[in-house]
Amino acid sequence: MLPKKIRKSEIELVTYLTNGFMLKEIARETNRSPRTLEVRIANMKKKFGAKTMGHLISIFFRNKLID
Repeated sequence: MLPKKIRKSEIELVTYLTNGFMLKEIARETNRSPRTLEVRIANMKKKFGAKTMGHLISIFFRNKLID
């Protein structure tokens, strides 16, 4: 079951990941530190019940949150 509120920034982050960006590249593009993104991903994995980053990405695809 998906959380009721999915942030635009969460979709943006997963979109970057699916396009092959590394955390340092995403940090540069979004004006955030790599550590901030690591924490955000960890929090997203908890929120969505994902065990790995790949699992998190598959949840977004399966639920059509990203193309």
